[in-house]
Amino acid sequence: MKLEEERKMADEVIEFIEGPVYYGNLEELDHNKLVYLYQKLSIEYEELKKCLRR
Repeated sequence: MKLEEERKMADEVIEFIEGPVYYGNLEELDHNKLVYLYQKLSIEYEELKKCLRR
């Protein structure tokens, strides 16, 4: 996956999470969805860090 694609995916996940978090509407996302999104974000972030080190 290209670096630009990785960044776009990470941005999309962050944007999806930040909306409810920023506006205090965490109840909009159920616990399992939050855990899934956090794990996905963590994985994407680690991949992005690896790409940036190259």
